Formats: sequence, structure tokens, C-alpha cells
Amino acid sequence: MAKFEISHKATKGNDGLYPNNPNDKGKETWAGISRKHWAGWEGWAIIDEVKKTRGKTAAIINKYAGPNLLLRAHTLSFYKKNVWDVNGLDRVLDQQIADTVYDFGVNAGTERAAITLQRVVGQKQDGIIGRI
Repeated sequence: MAKFEISHKATKGNDGLYPNNPNDKGKETWAGISRKHWAGWEGWAIIDEVKKTRGKTAAIINKYAGPNLLLRAHTLSFYKKNVWDVNGLDRVLDQQIADTVYDFGVNAGTERAAITLQRVVGQKQDGIIGRI
């Protein structure tokens, strides 16, 4: 069975902490978590407090919010719940397949990742991953 920790370790280096790139379609992001799509994520309160008390630049937010967010594992639990668990990747037998679907799910969305996998393996494309 595939392991979340292995997949996340491979994927987490692909997203920076708080880049706030104006060209990013997700707008404001923390480690790939888009405020546009995940406005209720608990980490935004920490980032907003830093912005209010220390400043709004990416360097300041990374310096003051970063350690707090990383130590509390807000990012890790977010991805486990909203990407890994949604696609049932614990049931995938091949770690490399799970790694690929997880990374794609983080970057393109869980349903798109599931449907793409189903298309590749010739399954019904319903967006729900079965045992692979």
C-alpha cells in the first residue's frame, strides 16, 4: 500500500512557501494552497496576523508565518485530508502511481487527477479511484 509521507516528501519541494506571484491563477498561495480555492484553510489566519503586525512582503510572511505553519503541520494535514484521502490513495498498491496521482492532484485538482488515471488504465472515468 502506498504511503502519504513518501508522496508528500516528493511533492512538497515543488511549491514554495508564500510566493504571492501576481501571475498565479490561484492568487495568494502558501505552499501551493490557494486562498482563492481554499479560503477557509486555518493557516490563512496566521498569515493574516503576520501581514497585519509585521508586513505584507513574501519575505516577511515566510520568516514569521513559515515556522509557525510548518511546526503546526497545517500544510501537511491539509494535503493529507484534501488530496490524499479524497482520492483514496492509501488503497493504491503501487507507490509510484500514488506519487504521480498525488502530485497531479495537488497541482491540478483531485478529480482531474483521478479521471486522468482512470483514462490511462482504461477504467470508467467517474473520478473515484478504486484499488490499483
